[in-house]
Amino acid sequence: MANLGWGWPFPNIPANGQPSVFINGQQYGHTGWFGRGGGDFHDGFDFDASRYNGNCLAVHPGTVHKIGADLGWWYVWVQSPDGYNEVYQEGFTRRSDIYVGEGQQVDVGTPIGRVTGTHTHLGISNKPIPVAYYHGYQDDGTWLNPVDVIKNGIASGGTPAPQPQPQPQQTKTVTEDHSAEFQADAKKYLGVPYVWGGHNKANPWAGMDCSGYVSQVYHDYGIEIPAYTIAMEKYFHEIPYSEVTTGDVAFFGPHGATYHIELMLDHNTAIYEPQPGQSCMMQLIAQHPATWYARNDDMHNKIYPVKTVTVNDDDTSTSNDDSSSSDKESYYFQPFIVQDNHSIDLWGLHPGEDIQDDRFKDPQSMEEYVRTQLVPDPVISIEVITDTNLAPVPGEEVYLTIPGKDSLIEQSDSTTQAAYNTTVTVVGFTYYPFDPSQGTDITYDNLQASILHSQLQASSLKRMEQLANAMLDRMPQVFYTKKDPTTERHVKPGAIWANPYTTSELKEGDKDGGQYDSGTTNDSGTTNDTSSTNPSTA
Repeated sequence: MANLGWGWPFPNIPANGQPSVFINGQQYGHTGWFGRGGGDFHDGFDFDASRYNGNCLAVHPGTVHKIGADLGWWYVWVQSPDGYNEVYQEGFTRRSDIYVGEGQQVDVGTPIGRVTGTHTHLGISNKPIPVAYYHGYQDDGTWLNPVDVIKNGIASGGTPAPQPQPQPQQTKTVTEDHSAEFQADAKKYLGVPYVWGGHNKANPWAGMDCSGYVSQVYHDYGIEIPAYTIAMEKYFHEIPYSEVTTGDVAFFGPHGATYHIELMLDHNTAIYEPQPGQSCMMQLIAQHPATWYARNDDMHNKIYPVKTVTVNDDDTSTSNDDSSSSDKESYYFQPFIVQDNHSIDLWGLHPGEDIQDDRFKDPQSMEEYVRTQLVPDPVISIEVITDTNLAPVPGEEVYLTIPGKDSLIEQSDSTTQAAYNTTVTVVGFTYYPFDPSQGTDITYDNLQASILHSQLQASSLKRMEQLANAMLDRMPQVFYTKKDPTTERHVKPGAIWANPYTTSELKEGDKDGGQYDSGTTNDSGTTNDTSSTNPSTA
């Protein structure tokens, strides 16, 4: 029997040593950290990225059986010929972080991927990983201690490969689901502008029209169809809406005279190029129902391939394709889309980033959390230069109205789509107290949609207001007038009184020996740039 070697997943762990544990919850076994599946049992070992980063290496020879995504992380499942199954997960945030491919043979030390997460979870089991997943966080012997397995394997020079034993087998067909990969490919074109007749496969980012976009996504999957809706029809067959799923299309217009086409991300959501002046976007199909729906069988079979699987009596299974598995990853609930329809009616659909959080085990809780992350109103910042030289009040609110598109001049496509009313608040200003010719520069923000979303930011605003008021209090009063300001108001100590004189008054003063009468005026009532001031302290 052959011996298969073992090694550590990171090169900075000595062969005769063992990895460090930063927190108790990262070790294998009963950790005292409750919350995992209702208990404190941890079914693997977490290599903390603060010490174990860079490339994650294979710990045991085998074949890469499956690469997939689960709860926000990508994982790699390696099947070894001696019956061990190793899963590397939670360390890779993107598919591009993984170096290996399905069906690839790996040896000890083969780079699996680049660590971009906070830690890398290594799980080892004698059962196929999908079967072991159903025993997650259960101390029933399904999951082995990775540290002990690796240490014992290194000490013994390898693991004896058991002789294969014949087992009763039966075959069955299973349908795989690659809809997530298709959706990711289709959504990468979000934001590409609509260009009539655009369908350059070499540079789709230059712009596409509706048919060019569908043709491009199908091209990505090796299926060539024309970029013209009527010509496309013969590549599809009509299906009822009840059967619509990922990869199908929605036609607008009767057979033989279609004028628009959209790609279905799932049963409810379409993604498409809309019209000139807009970009590739998503929308619920219920908001704009199609005339009829259709399917291309080649694409459907790529997204949902049906394969024959050999099933053993011990619940393990093998496939006639090494890159497939009859067991699917389990999720708390299926992915779904959350949107604010009122905001969409006003501003259109602006998709955000996907949100994944394994703290939530039911869709209702997840939806409540996601809605707290939405910003249904646009964050508006306006800078105004006033005609007057007056200091604004920090934190003062004013009412802002943005008219609807139809009420604006020229009715341009770039104008606001709907009327919008809100309050905006003074969050900053530049004031010129010594230059009356300069208007005050004021910055307004709609705090309801931005700053006030956070209590901490609101506290910061209050502090900013206090500092601004304190600064105004320390600024000296300036009076630019011929009349003594103390006769009509309270004047603080240190105030400045600038008493202006015209050129005529200056000349008249020269005749009187340089004595000026602060109460005299120029009959002409005019001043010019040669006037000067006689500063005094009130």
